[in-house]
Amino acid sequence: MLSDKYVWLCTDACANNHIFTDPETGKVDEKLRNKFAGMIGVKYETGHGKVYREFLDEWEKEDPFQFPGSGKRETSYYAPYAYDTVFLYLYALAAVASDPNATVSTPALINAQKNITFQGLTGIVKMDSNGNERAAVFDIINLRYDSLKANYADFVLIGKWTQGTESNEFIETRLANHSEVINERFQFAFKPQFHGGSYHHPDLDVRNSFDYWSCNDGEEKTDETGKSVRLEKPDGQGANNIDKDYRCDEFIDCYNMSDEWGCPVSFPVLFIVYG
Repeated sequence: MLSDKYVWLCTDACANNHIFTDPETGKVDEKLRNKFAGMIGVKYETGHGKVYREFLDEWEKEDPFQFPGSGKRETSYYAPYAYDTVFLYLYALAAVASDPNATVSTPALINAQKNITFQGLTGIVKMDSNGNERAAVFDIINLRYDSLKANYADFVLIGKWTQGTESNEFIETRLANHSEVINERFQFAFKPQFHGGSYHHPDLDVRNSFDYWSCNDGEEKTDETGKSVRLEKPDGQGANNIDKDYRCDEFIDCYNMSDEWGCPVSFPVLFIVYG
C-alpha cells in the first residue's frame, strides 16, 4: 500500500514525525519516512503571528530540563491553544474582579469572556456574543520530497481549511502569489506532491487485473488495469472481448470461432466437417 496507487490521509495523530521516530533513541527512521512520502495530513492550525514568534524567541532560550520541550523553536500542536485558554480565563477573571458589583463565579466568567478580544499565540482570539470562539482553522500538510531539507521527505504546510469565510492570513500575506482557492473553505498555497514525487492526481480507482479472451486476436490477454477492457457477453451480437472461461467450453462463443480452435475437442473442425 506504499505505492503510487495509494494516498494516505491522516489526522494529526499520524501526520507527524513522531510515527517515524524510535521512542528509545529519539531518531527518525528516514527510510520509513521516505516510504510514506505523499501523505496528506490535517491538523489544528499551529501557533502563528507576531506574538507567537516572540514567544518562540523566549521559549528557545529556556532550559529543557526545567521546562520540558523548550530549548527549540517549536511547540506541540496544542500548547498554543492551552496558552491562549489560560489567558482568556485570566482576562475574564480580571474583567469580573474589576467590577465592584460583580461576584467571581462561573456564570460571571462566562458572561465576561463574550466581550474579550486579544492577540494570542493562535492569532486573534475573539469571542462572539454567544461566548463561542472564532471559526476553526486546520492546516493541510503534505509529506513531500521538496521540503527544502536535503535527502529526505518532510511535512510542508500547503494550505488551510477554514470553517468560516473570513480572510486567511496564510494566503493573504505569506503565499498569496501561489494560492489556489478551491472553494470558500479550502485554500491551497501549493499543489500536493504524491508518492513518487508527482504533482498530478493519482488514479485511485485501483482494480484487480483479469484475463480475457480476444475473439479478434484469437488469444488470451490480460487487462493489467482491471478497467481498460469491457467484457462482453457472447450473445450472438459479435462480441469481441469475452471472459476467459468461455475458451474451450465446447460452445462457439466468438463470431470467428477462435475460442474453440486448438481445444482438445475442436468444435470448429466438427462444424466444418459435419456442418
